Amino acid sequence: MPESLCIWRSAENSHDAVSANAVLDAAADLQRDLTRAPMQLTRLSDEEETRIGDELAAEYASADSPKTAAAHRLERYVGEVGNEWQRTPSAN
Repeated sequence: MPESLCIWRSAENSHDAVSANAVLDAAADLQRDLTRAPMQLTRLSDEEETRIGDELAAEYASADSPKTAAAHRLERYVGEVGNEWQRTPSAN
């Protein structure tokens, strides 16, 4: 059997499905590469990263400053409403 006929017969038996998966995979790869580019351009040393993390932790800790009386009343009210809502049969 000639070689060209073998190739034609093997292609004839192939049942490849056509889909947009290749395009979606390429778009996902491009998106991943684009989101990682800034990390490659702006590398931080371990010391810098630790310093920034400590600063952020200090900011979050200061956000838990003592509450005013009004804030305590509001927090209590929201808790009561949440508890009441949880007890109603239609909420579950």
